[in-house]
Order: sequence, then structure tokens, then C-alpha cells
Amino acid sequence: MKCPRCSSENISVQIINEQHYKKGYGCILTILFGVFYWAWLVFKWGLKYLFYISYLIFKWFLIFPVKVIWVIIRKEKITTLNMRDPEFVTKIMRKANKIYNVQKSFAVCQSCGYKWEKR
Repeated sequence: MKCPRCSSENISVQIINEQHYKKGYGCILTILFGVFYWAWLVFKWGLKYLFYISYLIFKWFLIFPVKVIWVIIRKEKITTLNMRDPEFVTKIMRKANKIYNVQKSFAVCQSCGYKWEKR
């Protein structure tokens, strides 16, 4: 390897670790996104409760009596599941405001001090 400036072969290669911080969005974009997000939540929860109320009516008048009879006949204990957050939710949450390490290798000429990135 030769120096592009002085053509010397007295060169050392160094690996430099750079840290980059993943920044968030700006204030205006966050406020704008927040407005659309809250509008979406109102719409979504409105539909959810509309379907939930119709489900409750169906459940209490048709499904619930059948379940009660079935539980009385079978005499089974109702067990609850230990639900934990899925792994992908924690991975997504960890990406925000994270510091990333980037390693670059630089070649430095020992004769003239010229530095360039080695690719």
C-alpha cells in the first residue's frame, strides 16, 4: 500500500470506533404525528367499543348460558395463562434513542501524516 500524497510505503492502519446516536423526529413532525395518532385512536377505539358492545350482547344472551352449563357439567378449573410481551415489541422499543457503533479503518502515512479511509 502506498501513500497517495508522498508515495511512501511506511503506512499504519488503525480501526476507529465512531458512535452515532439515532435522533428522534423534530418537534413539528412529532406534534403533527400526534394529532393524527390521537384521531386514529379515537376512531379505532370507537369501532372497537361498537363491536365490543354487540359482542357483549351476543355473549350474555347466547354464549354465556351455554358456557355456564358446560362448566357446571365438566367441573373444570378455569386456568389463566401467563401472558408476556412478545419479543418483537421489546426489540422495537429498544431501537428508539439508541447509540450505534460504526467501525471504520483509516490508513495513516508515517512519513507525511496524511490520513485516508481504507475501504
